[in-house]
Amino acid sequence: MDPVATIREAASAAGLGVPEIATRAGLSRATTYRIFDGTTDPRWTDLRELFVAVGLGVDLAVSPLHDATATPAARALVQGEGGPLLLGQLSPAEALWRDRLHRLGHGNRVVTIREAGIASSVLHDSTAVGLRSEGWDVDRLVSAGRASGRPWALSGWAALSAMGHELDAPTILWTTDVRRLTQLLADTMSTTTLNRADVIVREGDERIFDRSVTVEDVVLVDSFQALVDCVGLGGDAERVALEVAGGPR
Repeated sequence: MDPVATIREAASAAGLGVPEIATRAGLSRATTYRIFDGTTDPRWTDLRELFVAVGLGVDLAVSPLHDATATPAARALVQGEGGPLLLGQLSPAEALWRDRLHRLGHGNRVVTIREAGIASSVLHDSTAVGLRSEGWDVDRLVSAGRASGRPWALSGWAALSAMGHELDAPTILWTTDVRRLTQLLADTMSTTTLNRADVIVREGDERIFDRSVTVEDVVLVDSFQALVDCVGLGGDAERVALEVAGGPR
């Protein structure tokens, strides 16, 4: 939810102009105009009073952090302007994460990857689907990816295995169509919670697939995406990913 857009819509429906809203909220007109124009980041207390001013209540809910825009922001910081993602190509949300990661990581590659992995963890992605099966293998995922007719790429365990690290961790199946891939795997796999899944089907944007690499018919995300993804899985996958991130490049 965009809180300012919600307030604007409610104000319009109630026939309230900015001067009246400002008075009702106890804010100056200048501050209210800046909030509505998006030229300032409003304080929570100001937003709360604006909601009340237009006749809305609001509850502050706390949930595990999940924001996939942290990953391209981390890539821009770590790989710099000479990397695949130029700093000028970041969206406003990604640019905000670039600034956050700069503060959190202080230019340290490993810390930046760790913070991006935590922020974008698939385990907190409400749109991802967890799948479980006693007899699945990578060939089954490759077959489903091809049959889907959509871009796809593997990460998580599959990516670490390709790097020579064998450990117990879920495989992440990136796609542009989670529903389609889930349907194609339904004959051999059943849905489960993300923290119990063998395979997690997750939606990604085109940039993930543009950088993918193919190894013996298996499409894998690039190494940077794999490291961030594996940090987000936690446990041994996170430990190995951070060891790789801190090693020679």
